[in-house]
Amino acid sequence: MEKLPPPPDCEKGEPANITTKADLMKYLGESFAYGETVINKVTSLNMTDPVEGRYAGPNTKIGNVHHGGLARSDHYGQIIEYLRMNGIVPPASR
Repeated sequence: MEKLPPPPDCEKGEPANITTKADLMKYLGESFAYGETVINKVTSLNMTDPVEGRYAGPNTKIGNVHHGGLARSDHYGQIIEYLRMNGIVPPASR
């Protein structure tokens, strides 16, 4: 798998130039591809190596992977709550 750079401006939350669903889906795909390259670098030999970071650091490599899974679950829960507050039944609840 080729090494991909993080999507532009990802540290700022999102690029300001996204105005269409196609642009958003492209950016999202790039974000997932980058995350996959980072996770695939974690091995049984380096998983306890220390890492620094603004979101889950200081931590270990495997700790950051775990944190990413937890954060994803938190965001999913926030989306579900937002949908319900706006009278939309989430697809998984239909």
